[in-house]
Amino acid sequence: GLVEDDGYHFNAIASPRGGNLWEGWREFRFPAECFYTKGIPPRDWSGTKGATITLPKGGRIRNARLIQREIAQGPRMTDEALVAALDLDRCLEAARAATTLPDKLREVAKYFRTVAFDRRLVDIRTPSQSDREEAGRVLAGQIMGHDWSQGIDWQANPRGYIEWSIRIHYLPYLRPLMSAWWETQDARYANGVERFVTDWMRCNPVPYGVRAGGLAWGHSLVGATRPFSSIVEAFCVLCACPKTEDRSILDMLKSFYEHQMYLLQFQSFPPSNKTIAEGRTITALGCAFPEFREAASWREEGERRLLDDLRVQVLPDGASYELTPGYQMAIASWFLEAFEVARKFNHPLGPELEAGIRRMYDWLVAVTRPDFSRPSVSDAGSTDSKYGGSIERPGRVLDSPSAVWVGTEGKEGTAPGYASIALRDSGYFVLRSGWDRDARYLLFEGGPFGRFHQHEDMLSIDVYAFGVPFIVDPGITSYFPNPWTTFYRTTAAHNTVLVDGRGQIRRRQTIPEWVESARGRTVWRSDDRSDVAVATYNAAYDGLEAQVSHRRAVMFVKPDYFIVFDELSGEGTRTYEALFHFMPYRVLIDPNTKAVRTGRMGAANLEILPLTPMGVRLVCGQNEPVQGWLALGGQDVPAPVAIYRKKTPLPFRTGYIITPFGADRVTAGAAAKVSRRGDRWTVRITRADGKMDKIEMDWASGQGPVLL
Repeated sequence: GLVEDDGYHFNAIASPRGGNLWEGWREFRFPAECFYTKGIPPRDWSGTKGATITLPKGGRIRNARLIQREIAQGPRMTDEALVAALDLDRCLEAARAATTLPDKLREVAKYFRTVAFDRRLVDIRTPSQSDREEAGRVLAGQIMGHDWSQGIDWQANPRGYIEWSIRIHYLPYLRPLMSAWWETQDARYANGVERFVTDWMRCNPVPYGVRAGGLAWGHSLVGATRPFSSIVEAFCVLCACPKTEDRSILDMLKSFYEHQMYLLQFQSFPPSNKTIAEGRTITALGCAFPEFREAASWREEGERRLLDDLRVQVLPDGASYELTPGYQMAIASWFLEAFEVARKFNHPLGPELEAGIRRMYDWLVAVTRPDFSRPSVSDAGSTDSKYGGSIERPGRVLDSPSAVWVGTEGKEGTAPGYASIALRDSGYFVLRSGWDRDARYLLFEGGPFGRFHQHEDMLSIDVYAFGVPFIVDPGITSYFPNPWTTFYRTTAAHNTVLVDGRGQIRRRQTIPEWVESARGRTVWRSDDRSDVAVATYNAAYDGLEAQVSHRRAVMFVKPDYFIVFDELSGEGTRTYEALFHFMPYRVLIDPNTKAVRTGRMGAANLEILPLTPMGVRLVCGQNEPVQGWLALGGQDVPAPVAIYRKKTPLPFRTGYIITPFGADRVTAGAAAKVSRRGDRWTVRITRADGKMDKIEMDWASGQGPVLL
């Protein structure tokens, strides 16, 4: 049902699943639209001066030239092929009985207009006045901040940012039009949807025989998300409105079939959020369009892929192996959407998938801060991000009171029945006094590197108390290629240790090492008085030839304060630097004790007291090299980082008492005395109220501190 190749021989990814590995000579064509993520002129390439093609070692180029081509309009599928793809014996008797192709097509369109079958994949919410206003702007061509009143240029990327190109092809900006149609039955809105969707299909034909076509198709996440974000509901709008064209309905049916054929043929590799989105859409279209002959096999293949992805990508403790809460929320929602759609259309997924989805949401609940924000670990976005409805609704679907409780910020549902928890496979340890907003909370990362959205952040901590975060992972603002984006992914942007000014470099490890369970390589103890977690970074430091390992132990002396113990092991003299990134608060250094404390007026604060003599400095808003920044509200914001430094022979051992304290005091009032006997330290900590705690740290045991 597809017409001849019109010149697509482009693929940016050499994929074993995509059939893109070859020997000998092969012709490649690089269509202009495949480069628009960098920003091209809206209408032509007149400003382009040159291009660079990089080859693998031993590769050669012969006969490079510029060509012009004419792209066929979409959809490619012929009318005859559409009729052949439909099961005319299943509710399409009138089309089967028709004797001519035009009559068959007319009956097909009539059937989809009149059949009482709700094939929508997502719930339609009641539109607000602002939705109606936005619908009016979209009708006028005001989309994504640009004037497209003369028609959308689907190949333009005015911002040179990949997310622009992704969003323009998702078509989510049509949702206000669709909501307005369901609310008002005003044909203007349905015709607006029709105009944009048919133009998109015409200008963005499915690539023929290869994974390509710019981000409209070549980015599989776009092709896999489009049915959920827009086009299935758009089809329902067109069928419901009598003033739309039958041809538009028929072309959309072709497009659904082309989406399926493309996703079935070009499965992404390696397993990632893309493959989950692909499995979700294959399953969903098989459920929502049972009229296609292959619908049952689509459902079977979609579920198989989802189950494969669950087994590969989701660790036993419920963490996605991308190991970042923001992306895990998206991934979990895609699994859940497939689960919901299959259940809606009476094709429920198996119990293993349901159990895996529950584990994923349980993991997200477990790492939530007491103010219901999520830690901004790896590519999780800004430091102030919350789950909100993204976890509330799944909680209701899965009957998870704790997810509902987190999503509604305690208004409904119930808090989890535990406090501290070890997520042993992902290596995330949460040490907390409770779930109330004033609770003490420390997140410790002691697990693997993860995949795709990793930061060099092993052994980093995140500390919250008295209703606010204090020490945070700075997160990330965007994927724009600039020094800030690079910085956010380095060790220097995390609450861990640099060695000789050099950061971790787990990116050079093997993929199996990236996702290896931390279970068996960490220590966890918890009782009524204290929690202890221990993990070790023993991979390389970037540019450092000598082998140096960093072991960190964290202790929570319940319910009041935390202790961090650091040990660098190796040979020679090294410079140890421990970083503590604060929220944008006033931060002070005590000249006598070298304690670092926040200086919030009339509010709770936090103090870090070192156990050994070291130098300390504060950096805030430094541009070269970038340091002292974090992502807040989607913006790069200057924020202080305290850096403790010591040049010392190895092994080197030190520690910190991290004490939150209330607005009634100006310091934590804590003091510490360390006694050493070989590898054994005894730390006596005197609190502000005079109470003394005695902690024993046997460095040789590797088991962390003990509260005596």
